[in-house]
Amino acid sequence: MWAVVRTKPNQEIRAKTNLENQGFSTYLPILNQKKFYRGRWTDYNEVMFKGYIFVRNDHAFQRLHKIKNTYGVINILIDKSTAIPYEVNDSDLEEVIAIVENNNTEFKEGDSVVHTKGNNSKIVGIIKNKLNNNRAILLLNFFGQDQEVSVSINNLQKII
Repeated sequence: MWAVVRTKPNQEIRAKTNLENQGFSTYLPILNQKKFYRGRWTDYNEVMFKGYIFVRNDHAFQRLHKIKNTYGVINILIDKSTAIPYEVNDSDLEEVIAIVENNNTEFKEGDSVVHTKGNNSKIVGIIKNKLNNNRAILLLNFFGQDQEVSVSINNLQKII
């Protein structure tokens, strides 16, 4: 089971590092994203749940004060009626891990994507089918008509 810990703004990595230095197992889901910035697309890493990290709580209930007093941590999410920290099952966290690992690498039919290169950047479409590991047929809607375009998968960003 994993506890959910609230961090100070933009200090998720600091809190994760400090908790790991104290012997806690942590997980911070980070997505590799593309962002349109100053007229071009750039790659950057983004925390999936801003302000939150997961801490394995094998014996964490006995060490809650250590978690709360860690630099970068605000508090542990606690159920007010029972005064017990909220927990995330291993299976739920495995789903989050799968989303992070398949963030930009696995495209399948029906995925909504944005094209990120060239004159057609920022165009949103739906993957109709994959031709191979490098190319896909993208279904675009131009002026009310559907058009099929073959594009490189490296130029696509999945819309989550």
